[in-house]
Order: sequence, then C-alpha cells, then structure tokens
Amino acid sequence: MKEFVARYRNASLLAAVLFVQFVLLGYQVKTGEDVRFARVWTSALITPIDRILSGGAGFFGSLWSEYVWLQEIRDENKDLKTKNERLRLEKQQLHRALARFSREEEVLAYQKQIPSETVLASVIGMGVNPTAREIIVDKGRNAGIKPGMAVVTADGAVGKVQVAYGSSSLVLLISDVDSGVGVLLKNSRARGIVKGTGGSECRLEYIDAEVEVAVGEAVYTSGEDRIFPKGLPVGEVTRVGAVSDYQEIHMRPFAALNRLEEVLVVTVGVHQNLPRFTTPQPPEAMMPMPMAASDALPSTGPREGMGLVEKTSQATATTETGTDRLMPTQTEADALMQRYRDLGAAQQHRYGEGNLQTPPPDFNLLRTAASAPTPSPDAAEPASPTAAPTPVATEALAASRTEGTSDNGAEDANGADPNP
Repeated sequence: MKEFVARYRNASLLAAVLFVQFVLLGYQVKTGEDVRFARVWTSALITPIDRILSGGAGFFGSLWSEYVWLQEIRDENKDLKTKNERLRLEKQQLHRALARFSREEEVLAYQKQIPSETVLASVIGMGVNPTAREIIVDKGRNAGIKPGMAVVTADGAVGKVQVAYGSSSLVLLISDVDSGVGVLLKNSRARGIVKGTGGSECRLEYIDAEVEVAVGEAVYTSGEDRIFPKGLPVGEVTRVGAVSDYQEIHMRPFAALNRLEEVLVVTVGVHQNLPRFTTPQPPEAMMPMPMAASDALPSTGPREGMGLVEKTSQATATTETGTDRLMPTQTEADALMQRYRDLGAAQQHRYGEGNLQTPPPDFNLLRTAASAPTPSPDAAEPASPTAAPTPVATEALAASRTEGTSDNGAEDANGADPNP
C-alpha cells in the first residue's frame, strides 16, 4: 500500500487538487436559472441511484403485497366460495319447495272442487317389483287409507291402493298390466275397460264395432269397477286400430304417471255426472250498429250520396212531441240499398217484376244527387207545412233542373239557380 501511495503520489495530489478545484468552481459558478453547478452535478449523480432504489422498493413491495401478504385474502376467498355454494344449495331447495307448494296448491284446489273426500299424499318412491308400475306414497292406515281406494290427481285417474301400511301405501298405476278401470266414452257413452300395457299408453277394450270412436275423444270413469267414482277424467283416444268383434283402441292417460309428485287418495267416493259438452251455435241476437260521431255534425259531399251521413235538412226528424232526435246510422250497403229502392219507387219501377221489354230505372239520378252541392239557406225552397219532401223527390227535382241547364252553367228561363 505504501508502495502504491509513493508511486502514484504526484498523480493523486493532482487529482485531489483538480477535484477541489471543480468543487469550488461548481459552488461559485451558477447557471442561467440561478442554480449552482454543484447542485446540478449532485442531482445528476443521485437521480439514477434514487431511481434504482425506488424501482427495487416497488418491486419488493408488490411482491410482498401480492404474494406474501395475500395469504389472508386466499383464506377469505375460500370462505366466500363456501358461503356461495351454501347459498346456491339453499336457492335450489327454495325453488323445489316453491314448485312443490305450487303443485300442492293446484291439487288442493282440485280437492275442494270434487265432491269426494280425499287425502293429500306425496310420492316418496317406486315399487320394488321391476316389472310392475307402482309408486309409494307417504300416507297409510294412520291417515285412514285402505287397500282398494282410488288415487287421482287434478289431471285424471292414477291408480288404486294395493297395500296399505302404517305410514305409507303401495299404489298400482293404471298403466300396469294387472290394472283395470271401468270407463265411459265422452260422445257415445259406450262402456269399456281400460287395461295397462306397461308402457305410456293403455288399451281400451270391449268397445263394440258399431260404436263410432274418434281420435282425441275423452274417456271418463264409469264407476262400475266400484273403485273410481264416476265422472273422473282418465285419458284420450290416440289410435283406433282394426275391428273384429271389438275395436282395438289405444288411450293415453291424462295424468303424467312417470312424473307424479303429489296425489289424492279417495277415502269416500262420490259419483258425479259427466261434464256437458255443447257445440257452438251461430249468434241469433245481434245489436244494432253504434251511432258514429259524424252523425251529430252537418256534413256535405259525396258521403251524403252514399248514405253515410244525412244532410243537414234531413239529419233530424220531428217526433210527436215536437223535439228533434238524430236518425240511426246505417251501413254503406244498407244505405245504398235503400236509395236504390227509393229511386225505383219514385219512377214506379218494381224490382223483380216485368219482362225483357221493361226498361230499368234511371240510376243517373242517384249519381246526380250525390254530386250536387249543398244548397245555401237563402236559396233553399220553403218546406211544406204538412210533409217534408223525401230525399228521392229532392234528388229527382235536382236532376230535372240539371237537364234543363246548359253546359256553361247558365240559369234557366225563370232565372233560378239550376242546382238549388
């Protein structure tokens, strides 16, 4: 070390002197903005170091906050996910409960509608026999249910109670091959028996060949099986096959037997009549046409000629008491028909009578009356004190005066207006 100092002593002294000289120079000399060079040099040396330190602090700070410090956030996120999953399950349960309440409300409304006494039961399972169509309900002997009682829904017949336990019962559906229901057809009232096929449809047997059965015809219980009360809906006819001694008829039950949730067990059955089915009839009583708003206002123009609006002089009619009332409105066809009849009566022409040589009435009078302007009050002729002129007479008079005038609209020999 001593050798290094002794060897470079002169150079070191020169460097130290120059450094002190630069420091003094930077302290004494100022820039144009009145800032010393020493401060400018110091700022230039410290700024890069400050940037490096600030960047490192930001990097390490983000690393700490986003990775090390987020351990609590992860635990909170896991807790929120657990709560969200629990709320989702509760929402599904509430939806199922709401759907069940809606179905029960529909079944309870049907329970109040029918005269039979019933008990509401829920389906809790299927039968253990894989070849049978059976369901298990949550009501049994404790609720007064006995074997042989009918089971129905608001849509139609379901089946009958096969076995009754203390708090549950086994129900045999009408689609089972061992079931049978006495039924009536809606139109012909023909009696038959519905037997299950093990599928979605049933067979309607013992319907005579001469009975007319239509696809879509409804089938109701007849009550003759002494299980189902009379008048309950069962299903509708889907197919009518070949005919031998009896017809081959297939029927689809109204009740959704594969999606049963709530059912009614008939404890005390009451027979009821089948609903009446009436065919629509054409209307026999019809009201008159309503009075339009334009009937109460004076109107002129071609609409008067078509009978839509009466003229001002003809818009009212004097009653026996002397008061005025508006005339009822007619349709365009009725008004035009009435004008043709009045025109024929004014010319002593009877429609539908005469021969080939009988001339038709002059229908140009109707067009002339339709195109005539409204007469002014001063030029209007005084009305007869006994009877007012009819519309046809007025139109005929206007037409006769029109024929007596020239094409340039000159007045007639009496000097009167040709179109009053």
